[in-house]
Amino acid sequence: MFFKPRWYKLLPVSVKPIDERTIEKIEDFRKGYKFTDEMIFMGIMVSQWTVKRTQRFCLEQNKKQMPNASEQELWKAVLLSRLQTKLMSPPETDPFAKPLSQEEILSRIENIDNIVSGFKSFDDVLDYIITMDEEENRFNDPSGIQDELNNLLETQGNFV
Repeated sequence: MFFKPRWYKLLPVSVKPIDERTIEKIEDFRKGYKFTDEMIFMGIMVSQWTVKRTQRFCLEQNKKQMPNASEQELWKAVLLSRLQTKLMSPPETDPFAKPLSQEEILSRIENIDNIVSGFKSFDDVLDYIITMDEEENRFNDPSGIQDELNNLLETQGNFV
């Protein structure tokens, strides 16, 4: 694809879909629903795919900053970063979300070693973060449209 849609240009580098076919599929999806570029941008930014991709980006940054850290130390740094973000987030703008309380977040930070000790791979870190976001109802999607967009992102590179 020679032309990059506006929604794609708005995305931070860390979450841009790489696969050209994915960009085309998302652009077809956008046109099919008559969504604006801003709506697709927002849909991508709040997707489970972006949450996972952002955590992978954070992991790679931590590896560069802490080249001698163990896997568990790196996983802990990713999870702490996510918890700190939740702790410092502005008052809720999503009417469906039920953010974790400050006490709950601080408790998880305090128990980070116990939490991470049960992880066997980075996928476990991602699963924990997605589950935590689901507890907050971050992926509320009564229409199914957000799930459809997320599926397009998740199947990147798997098109026949």
